[in-house]
Amino acid sequence: MTITPYLKKRNSTDNYGIINLRITIKRKSEYYSLKINIKEKYWNDNKKEVRKNDEVDYIKINETITEEIEKLNKERKVVPELKENRKLSFIQYFQDYLNELTLFNKLGTYKKYNTTYQHLIDYLKTEGKTDLHFTKIDFNLIEDFDKYLQKIHLKSNTRNGYLKCCQKLYNLSIKEKVFRTYENPFNEFIFRRDPVEKRRLSIGQVQNLIGTEVEFGSLTYETRVKFLIQIYGQGLRVSDTLTIRYKNIDFDSWNSRINFFQFKTKKRHSIQLSIDLLKHLFYFVDKDLFYEMYFTRKYTFLWKDKQYEFTFPHLEKELERMRSISLKENKDSWEKFGNKVYEIIGSIYEEQLRIIKECSFKNPNKFIVPWLNETLYKKVEFNDNTILTKQQYNHIQSRITVYNRNLKRLEKLTGTNIRITSHTPRHTYTNLLLTINTDVYSISKSLGHSKLSITENYLNDFERVKVDGDNSELFRMMNLSKTKLPKIEG
Repeated sequence: MTITPYLKKRNSTDNYGIINLRITIKRKSEYYSLKINIKEKYWNDNKKEVRKNDEVDYIKINETITEEIEKLNKERKVVPELKENRKLSFIQYFQDYLNELTLFNKLGTYKKYNTTYQHLIDYLKTEGKTDLHFTKIDFNLIEDFDKYLQKIHLKSNTRNGYLKCCQKLYNLSIKEKVFRTYENPFNEFIFRRDPVEKRRLSIGQVQNLIGTEVEFGSLTYETRVKFLIQIYGQGLRVSDTLTIRYKNIDFDSWNSRINFFQFKTKKRHSIQLSIDLLKHLFYFVDKDLFYEMYFTRKYTFLWKDKQYEFTFPHLEKELERMRSISLKENKDSWEKFGNKVYEIIGSIYEEQLRIIKECSFKNPNKFIVPWLNETLYKKVEFNDNTILTKQQYNHIQSRITVYNRNLKRLEKLTGTNIRITSHTPRHTYTNLLLTINTDVYSISKSLGHSKLSITENYLNDFERVKVDGDNSELFRMMNLSKTKLPKIEG
């Protein structure tokens, strides 16, 4: 019998692993988990031990490995956890996987798989069973489980999600050589997917949202600001809006950017800190100054040998009035006036950029949009290795729940009956890009997708509206409404 320590990773892309002992007897191997979770970079695969580091107690861990090996060598037998009958239980394998997700603090994945597990247990109860062995999983059982999920009124896509969790675990058991089979029953099963309508606002509805007067500082006003931050942030997910800090801003005058790891995918992303995005972020930087800039401050400039003073709302109205006049009278005058307005907007941007830069030096770890409890995430770095405690994860989810509830306040402002959620800004931004015929590559980069295939799949549910719009434009150009109808005799 030989016993070899090794770091077991659930997926090849994981940066963490669990220390296991591989027990080999007569060329057959069994595995025993020490339930010690460490980063891959701290594991020395040549020496089969934990490297010297300041993050974990490597001395104690290495002593534990040695003690367990000595214990198993002394007993000269495989530990009870490795009995084959236990390995044949899909339910037990499922439970082990859930325990591992908990150990890795993969709370989002745990939530999805745990719900699947509970439904599977409830289904087995209806069949008078408490366990399910791998050998009993066939096409008929998968069909019966799907029918059970239909009976409890779950929609097609929801059922698909639960069944695919079972499929992934089944395939993983084969990959790990826990179970062997010549036929995979999931390959015969047809996953039925209903098209999902991604709720989004049109450009007119967004303009209604922006243009409707709302009491400054009210809950509705702040909710609208957060919603617009998501849109102007290139369809920012709400989780990223929550977790972006001042230190994520890379200052470079007019080309400043926000660089961060996406909370959901752990992939790097970069968005432009545009004039519109900074304007709405600045509301949370200094509300009093924001109010002064956009509502009470008077901006002065000369126009045709006269001095004018405008507040920002008055300036916008005057710009629109000049524009409408210019279409009929003097386009050059409007352009000169417009250039002066944009100079003022540019000066506001520079002032806001300077102030937010000072904030980033003073409080680099502070969240720009103050939704989360700063103290709770004081030691958390949001990157590709982020691991949250259950309390931290639930705190984020609770804030998103409250935000979704508050978003109902915006529905009246848009002039539509579309139910607005925290996903609506991302879908709206995508839809607006499509309306100006943006190519898939640009959309993919803007949304922070790692592959074009992800974007193409994401856009599937937008295609119908896009095609309808293109046809409407074609027919408008053809002017079919003026086509003369043939006379009908009789």
